Amino acid sequence: MDNLEKRVKDLEKRVGHLEENVGVVDEDSVMATVKQKSEVLEDSWVGQLFKWLAEDWLMKLGALLLILSFSWFVTYAFAGNWIGPMGRISIGMLAGVGVLFFGDFLMQKKRVAGEVLVVTGMAILILSIFSGNFFYDFFGFAGLGMMSLVVALVAVIAVMRDSKSLAVSSFLAAVLLPLFIGKLDSQWLFYLAYFLAVDLAVLLVVVMKKWRALVILSFIMTAIYASILFDSRYIVEDKMFYVWLFMGFYYTFFLLSNVVSVLKKAFVRTGDVVLAGFNSLLILAWVLEYVPEEWQVMTLSALALLSFFCVHFLLQNSKVARNISLIYGALAFLFVGVATGLQLDGEAMVIAFSLESFVAVLLVAVVLKDRKLAAYTGLLHLMPVLMAFKALDAFAWRSYETLLNKDFFIVLVEIVSLFATYTLLRKMDDKKGKVFFLEMAQVVVASIFSIGLLWQSLHVLIETDSVARGVALVILTIIGVSIFFYSLSEDKRNLHIASAMLLGAVVLRLLFVEVWEMSLVARVVTFLAVGILLIITAFISKRK
Repeated sequence: MDNLEKRVKDLEKRVGHLEENVGVVDEDSVMATVKQKSEVLEDSWVGQLFKWLAEDWLMKLGALLLILSFSWFVTYAFAGNWIGPMGRISIGMLAGVGVLFFGDFLMQKKRVAGEVLVVTGMAILILSIFSGNFFYDFFGFAGLGMMSLVVALVAVIAVMRDSKSLAVSSFLAAVLLPLFIGKLDSQWLFYLAYFLAVDLAVLLVVVMKKWRALVILSFIMTAIYASILFDSRYIVEDKMFYVWLFMGFYYTFFLLSNVVSVLKKAFVRTGDVVLAGFNSLLILAWVLEYVPEEWQVMTLSALALLSFFCVHFLLQNSKVARNISLIYGALAFLFVGVATGLQLDGEAMVIAFSLESFVAVLLVAVVLKDRKLAAYTGLLHLMPVLMAFKALDAFAWRSYETLLNKDFFIVLVEIVSLFATYTLLRKMDDKKGKVFFLEMAQVVVASIFSIGLLWQSLHVLIETDSVARGVALVILTIIGVSIFFYSLSEDKRNLHIASAMLLGAVVLRLLFVEVWEMSLVARVVTFLAVGILLIITAFISKRK
């Protein structure tokens, strides 16, 4: 019994010790966090859409059927010539106005029912104007202006009644209006201005009510319609200035909307990051498609500078803009890379890509001070590395009369860039952010290029192939031995393994390749020199 009491007391002490170190879980704080997360989820536009569809879904379905029946009734009445043309259109418009304003009145008591009626009235009005245009050509191109006023009225009601669903409905109606009027191809300039006006109206609503999902919808609309209009067969060469002008308007509009919305929020949503990325990718596609080749490099360079400025501005003025800053930074380097590919070719392009990859790592290390992210940024070296391997082609080197050829500089720049990247990562203080595999990959690839450069350079400097091979293998053995002794003195296991791999590769090359291809004299001298070096190394290391 005494033993049991003693064990219970010991357990109580241990529990008390754990509570002091870990802390007691605050149930209220946990519930508050869960509630906050659920509110963020419910506030997303997807959650709001499903919530709106689920609420009074029977009434919404009935309104849809009412709209369809009205459109069929109007069509039937027109075909049967029941009423005069002006009377038909007037009845439809009066019915639409009545339903719309009755819905606005009803929203004060029954919100969802009122929203449905407002949307129904808007649809009846739009269908009436469209019918008058289609059957009798009453309004002509002014019909778009009349329908736009109806849509604007619903947007005003949405703001006044704080109805996000009405705002989305009015926006979708604004998107569909050009399809009712048609003539997209021939009236391309007017429609470009129209969609810019819709974007500005959306921004005004977002500023007042902070419904940021509307900006995403607005971007999707602009991307689709503008891309179609830019391909209009009516756009002649002297009208391309307007295309470039609206390209700049659209990109700048969504860029500023994105940056300002991030600065005003305590957190960055996924939609903000997506908008930043796709807006830049869209302008890149437009530049490559519609800007003349002689202006593309300058345009992409300006876009890269603008993206870098956004990164600096966001990091300086917001504590939550890290993710979106990374997107703008990555896109800036994408602009630079594409501009480089357009401006340069051959060895100059490989060298430029190598230097740009190191600069990208340097900027991430200096600006963000994130070792892990800098290591992953080092993956940009992959493209110039793959391109630089071609510079080690033995047949090309055999034709060179001088050591300082184009392939020599390509490989040398890649080696310096890789070693510089590795050294930069090693000097960063963030030990937790160390990515061993990626960092060692820089050294391994740089070492392979160094061996290849040494091998090919000696074949240029020494005419006899066997002698060049022998000298290269002896030099590599000396390097391996030097690294081996250094690793012993500094107790560096990684270098010890690297030296062993290098010496092993030299021996395997001698035994399985050079023994068949070297001349007898070169074979004797090389095997003797390498063997003596390895024996001396083994003897000294054993004594140590």
